[in-house]
Amino acid sequence: DYYDGKAYVYSGKTGNWSSQTFNENASPELAQSMGNFGFIDNYDSKAYVFNSKTGTWSSQAFNENASPEMVAANGCFGFIDHYDGKAYAFNPTTGSWKVQTFNENASPEINVSNGSMAFIDNYDSKAYVFFAGSGNWIAQPFDQNASPIMVVSPN
Repeated sequence: DYYDGKAYVYSGKTGNWSSQTFNENASPELAQSMGNFGFIDNYDSKAYVFNSKTGTWSSQAFNENASPEMVAANGCFGFIDHYDGKAYAFNPTTGSWKVQTFNENASPEINVSNGSMAFIDNYDSKAYVFFAGSGNWIAQPFDQNASPIMVVSPN
């Protein structure tokens, strides 16, 4: 509801409607994945995710100068705040947001597959994966002279 600045979702698991307010100047797009919903309010610098299992909304603030784009896979949601050098992932199993910092000079792109998310930080020579099964970010260092390519498996 752009007029009142509210997003409404219905959870079949809880049998209830739930709403989340957003800045009335924002025009967020609602993303859906496995019964969960998410959107980004760039005016108030917050990302919101509705967890259909719990029937609750969770929010994650980001730098007001950033303009992140939300990605989703298998009920998980994520985005990158390039301005602060942080990647965020929401896992509906844990019900929490997890943050992974990266070098602010890097401009990684987040890749998604099967609920997991990944990106490469070429400045600090590390690859990062958010594993949906554990709900944690995992780092893998690589040689600083390398130029790795990330390949995402559909499984």
